[in-house]
Amino acid sequence: MSRSLTDKIKLVVGSNLLTNGAGFLAKIVFVRIASLAVYGLYRELMLVVDIAASFFRGGLPKSVYYFFPSLAGAPRRQFVSQSLSLLFGSGIIVWLGLYFFSGSIANGYFHQPELSRYLKIIAWWMPCFLAYSIFTPVLLSSDRQELAAGVSLVGSLARSLGVVAVYFFSRRLDMALWYLVALGAAQCIFMLGYCRRRGLLGRLKPDLALIRQQLAHALPLSFSRLAGSWAKNIDRLLISFFLSTEHFAIYSIGAAGLPFINSITYTINNVLQPRYVTLLNQGQTDEFRCLWHKAMGKIARIIFPLFIFSFIMAAPLIRMLYSAKYAASINIFRIYLFGLPLYFTSYGTVLRAVNRTGLILKYTLLSIAANLLISLLLFKWLGMAGPALSTVVCNYAIVFVYTLSISRLTGISRRRIFPYRELARVFGLAIFCGVLLLPVLLLQLADTWQLIAGAIWF
Repeated sequence: MSRSLTDKIKLVVGSNLLTNGAGFLAKIVFVRIASLAVYGLYRELMLVVDIAASFFRGGLPKSVYYFFPSLAGAPRRQFVSQSLSLLFGSGIIVWLGLYFFSGSIANGYFHQPELSRYLKIIAWWMPCFLAYSIFTPVLLSSDRQELAAGVSLVGSLARSLGVVAVYFFSRRLDMALWYLVALGAAQCIFMLGYCRRRGLLGRLKPDLALIRQQLAHALPLSFSRLAGSWAKNIDRLLISFFLSTEHFAIYSIGAAGLPFINSITYTINNVLQPRYVTLLNQGQTDEFRCLWHKAMGKIARIIFPLFIFSFIMAAPLIRMLYSAKYAASINIFRIYLFGLPLYFTSYGTVLRAVNRTGLILKYTLLSIAANLLISLLLFKWLGMAGPALSTVVCNYAIVFVYTLSISRLTGISRRRIFPYRELARVFGLAIFCGVLLLPVLLLQLADTWQLIAGAIWF
């Protein structure tokens, strides 16, 4: 891994950590100033947004990483222009769907009539939200990591902290949602101005051949993202259908796990994907494996210790962050943490690098079917813990299937697909330190001081 590439990764990862850290802080404030019912409604709105965006935004932003580096001049401008148009058009479709079917969604599935008027507001955000999603991939593919990091950070701060600030002063969820609409419009204006100044926009004269190529690459990713969203949210969808908004708020806090940690994996692999594509296309399998393994090792040194520490200190961590009213989230949080060790790499990145996006869809659909069946069974026996346990088990199963395909497509044997010794050494050391951490739980301290003592000792 060259020094320049390492610096780029550090820059983007650092920005994403700050971005997710700001979002995490905003959530902590939000759950403390809002009631369980209000926070539950907001999370249900974001659940609808996530599922809608997963399909209608789909793989178009990701396709930039594949096509942008191979185009130049007018074809590149054409590619960016038509990608923006496709995403904005998709957003219009989502807007119409959410606006005119808000009542059916709110009453028919969530059993929350009040959700309908909020869905009509958030619908106005969707066209700009989807169109703006192409901006970071374009910047990263243009080798503008500094600007990509800055745009991502400022946008996240404006979104997460702004929503909380508006709700704090107005105590009205609808005002916070209208703020999102205004922010989305401002972001799109800025993006269009930048792309025009940098010569990245051309006349909107669709290149049908290029559109077909892009859609052939992106549509499997679109269905995969939709399926992935369902796979990620199947447990939340079950909870929101069978239980109250307050229960959904409690479950969503536990199911969030450590989301800002997962983003490290995806960010690093997004930066590395163009390099993966080049190495695999040139048949440099050993060089690809070396680069991939280096990334795994660096990520594991962050994720494995955090998994052990968070699992042991889960009770004081949840109470300190979200207050005692979310104490029921602790067990859900611990169950979800068991899935964290899987995120030492991004498995779908390799399949995208070899242009086998159809396999991602196939495996995700398989995961959804299994997760839905197991979640329903375990929900009956274990209550809220059942869907969480099912999600973690299915994640491990699907990673095993991904590993088999990566081995077959790259020619790397299963014995060499991961740096097993390095991963085992890091995990073993984390467990050893975790055992030494257990006596801290016996200290009669307030949650905050217990976490500080635990962090210092760990």
